[in-house]
Amino acid sequence: MFENTYRISGTIEFMGVMFIIILIALTLILLIIELNSWFRKRKAQANFIKNLAKLSMSLEEVLEEAPYEYALFQGEDTYRIYDTRLKNVCVDFACSKKGAEMWIVNRYASEKEELKAP
Repeated sequence: MFENTYRISGTIEFMGVMFIIILIALTLILLIIELNSWFRKRKAQANFIKNLAKLSMSLEEVLEEAPYEYALFQGEDTYRIYDTRLKNVCVDFACSKKGAEMWIVNRYASEKEELKAP
């Protein structure tokens, strides 16, 4: 009778340990995913600042000179980015105003570099 009780309590302890191990593993996976997202945001911000420095212009000057515009439309939570050289053509989307501005600066800087390279 006591042998069965020991087996049951051992099984419960084993299941508890396995639950804790799985919980720790899931926590580590979520932490890695969150850190990856954070690093991508930091890299995008660094590229934004680097491209602004390359252009030697302020953000407002780039937004005025670049052939791109962004707009938030009714019923949408995202910004649409338009190429003004094309009529009513949405070229990309951004989740925020800052994201749209970063996209425009990065794209404008890459276009400027392509024009400089022979």
